Amino acid sequence: MIQSDKNIKIFNLINLIHDLSEEDGDKLAIQLTFLSRRKKIFWIFKSEKVQKEKFTKFVNNIVLENNFLNIILLKKLDKNKTNYIKDVSKNYGKKIIEVSFNKKSKNKKDESIFYCKVNKDFSNLKKEIFNLINQI
Repeated sequence: MIQSDKNIKIFNLINLIHDLSEEDGDKLAIQLTFLSRRKKIFWIFKSEKVQKEKFTKFVNNIVLENNFLNIILLKKLDKNKTNYIKDVSKNYGKKIIEVSFNKKSKNKKDESIFYCKVNKDFSNLKKEIFNLINQI
């Protein structure tokens, strides 16, 4: 019998796809990861700043990763790019949380996309994201 002093935890990788500054995106990913460390499943958030050049290659690389959830947080909402991320992610079996600052959308037909409305100052972002993750 092998014994170890390490605890094995279940973890999942979540891509945080954003158009924030690199520093703000990393800071948010770290804060969200720290909030999940005491939960049954350890959520590791990875900051991914949207690339303006080679956008499709960027999205394809993200969806090929071994994870099941992508969070889309775009302040400057580009509907075509957002829809492309959602469609490609869905085709690879990924769940998506789309963060909005204006309104909370609902699409009851699509079980792979979840919507989250947050304040412009991000004050309720962490709470809303974890509420949705727990529903998934």
